[in-house]
Amino acid sequence: PAVRSLERGQQALNASERLAGIVGTFQPGLPDIPFISLEELFSEQGPELVLSLLTPDLSNAERRLEMERSAMRFISALTMESIINHISVLNPQRILKEMEGVFNHLTSSLSLKPSRQVTLRFLIHCCCMVERIVINRKPLQMALESQPNLDARAFSVIKSAFLPIEDAYAIRLSDAEYFYIYELLYS
Repeated sequence: PAVRSLERGQQALNASERLAGIVGTFQPGLPDIPFISLEELFSEQGPELVLSLLTPDLSNAERRLEMERSAMRFISALTMESIINHISVLNPQRILKEMEGVFNHLTSSLSLKPSRQVTLRFLIHCCCMVERIVINRKPLQMALESQPNLDARAFSVIKSAFLPIEDAYAIRLSDAEYFYIYELLYS
């Protein structure tokens, strides 16, 4: 409902609820009540603005951590929605959970801080890649030129991170697959 006065806003709430702020198309100008415009809500800072309204007692560090957790839950839900239509043989929830484990291991071992877009691309690509290899019984085969700028340690960490996946699904990834994952993480 449109809130034009503080009293009207309070009447719309149950006894156990409190008004944390207002989100809308116009600033009602109520004293001491924070306002977020729809434009701000859908901006890059939108989730953080909402979180600061709902959890004013959190420190900036705690708020950032909560934002990261929320972003990962969002990415996970988005990935699940994306892969559910492409995965027909494997259990989508299981493969996604396993890939999130691989991803977390890689980002921690390699000290990477990938963007949400890279995270999403990694999860969707890798879940679908495993499905493709399971169905076709062979990985992508491509001739690779030698890569002089390739970080051999990082490439090795990526290969070892996927060993549990290879074992669990009785598959083998080719160097072309690993190289694509390397490029994805370091692009």
